[in-house]
Amino acid sequence: MTTYAVTAARYDEDEKLVALQGQETHGSPAALPELSTDVRDFSVSEVLGLMEGGDSFQLFFRSPGTLAGSIVPDGNGSLIEDQCIPGRRIADLPTF
Repeated sequence: MTTYAVTAARYDEDEKLVALQGQETHGSPAALPELSTDVRDFSVSEVLGLMEGGDSFQLFFRSPGTLAGSIVPDGNGSLIEDQCIPGRRIADLPTF
């Protein structure tokens, strides 16, 4: 099981989430100072498949360098936050 810190999101022209960008944490989310330097892009379908296999995705905001909760399936083929913290949602991530 791998944990990824998600740092950016991509949307299509209809503002539908299509991809996330993140880095492996090499352990638990507590290991954030040890983020991999290898940034990866993940399609939403790839994230859903990895989650089914036991991987997890955590929202990570570089300023102030904190986690803001888990990303989970929304039940409709996309992703949502498990906790909706104002200013710390998928929509608040930088885009790529």
